[in-house]
Amino acid sequence: MTCPACRGPLTTVALQCAPCDLKVEGKFPTFGPNSGPTSEFQSLKEDELHFLRIFIHCEGSIREMESALGVSYPTIKARIAALKEKLSPIAPTSHKNESFAEPQMFDSNLSSNLDSNSPSRSTLSKIVPIKGREFTFSNNGINVSSLSRFTLNKSHIRDNSINASRIASLEMQDAQMSDNSIHGSSLDSISIQQGQLNQCEFHGSKISHLDITDQCAISDAEFHGAVAKNISLKNRSRVQNAKFHGIMANTWTLVASSVSDMELHGAVIRDFNLSNSHIQNMETKGVQIEACEMIDSTWRDIRVYRKNGKDVTRLKNVSFKNSSLQDITFEDCLFENVQFIDVHIRDRRLTGLHMKNKTIRSEQDLERELSY
Repeated sequence: MTCPACRGPLTTVALQCAPCDLKVEGKFPTFGPNSGPTSEFQSLKEDELHFLRIFIHCEGSIREMESALGVSYPTIKARIAALKEKLSPIAPTSHKNESFAEPQMFDSNLSSNLDSNSPSRSTLSKIVPIKGREFTFSNNGINVSSLSRFTLNKSHIRDNSINASRIASLEMQDAQMSDNSIHGSSLDSISIQQGQLNQCEFHGSKISHLDITDQCAISDAEFHGAVAKNISLKNRSRVQNAKFHGIMANTWTLVASSVSDMELHGAVIRDFNLSNSHIQNMETKGVQIEACEMIDSTWRDIRVYRKNGKDVTRLKNVSFKNSSLQDITFEDCLFENVQFIDVHIRDRRLTGLHMKNKTIRSEQDLERELSY
């Protein structure tokens, strides 16, 4: 509605309750095409608002938006560009000279629960260390943020989305991390003791240290294009039903631990060490390992293939000692500088296995060098 005298926008100055006639006077926002928008989003047309709703429900995935709207990729990009022209640019947030809050403490006495929060960048930047005991951190969207430390004891992190963020340290003891999605982020250190990491996705993220100890479990996890300096599993910890695709790692160490039902595709690992450990039902394709040492351990149901029929699996400086290889398949793979010392091997299928500079001692000279 507009003023009948000057055609300017009218402003609501009074509200009245019909049942009790209570009247409240003041200046209230009004909505409509001629009411003078109090937010830049109020100036958008209904079809533009609908487009934004679809964008949010699809979590920004243009592929899903194509299906939801029935339009092509260029059309969606053009509509996003048009909306950017209508909306004000995002001003850069400066955190210079900010006084950070004291560490946030959550425990069972406070009955703290952070369910259904969606902190903004400015909110998270002030929550420097987060310590939790017997609490839940769930359904959060953490974007372009920085946290110095997550310390959890008997707590649960679930259904969170972490994008383009940095966490200096994530420490979990007897805690659980499940159904989290971590994209393009940096985690300097992840330490899990007697905890569980279930159904989490790490895409294009960097992890300096991943330490899994004291009967911990990683299950149904996916690591795609991740970079990890050190991965360590110790003291009866296990990895089950996990996918490691296109990862790069400096060292990967298993001590008294196990791995089962794992995919290792296109990985580049500098040092891969097993001691008193067990790997079962693992598929590798196009893996490059600079040094591999296996002591008092077992490989069972292992399948080694080319990746996409092209990249050969290549293991250098290979040392198997007092170990067992059972039900193994090697197709088109290369071992360089390989040692077999008291190794038992059976149920093998070897096609295109090449060994350079080999040393073989007993177990009947590795069954007369794999029967030629």
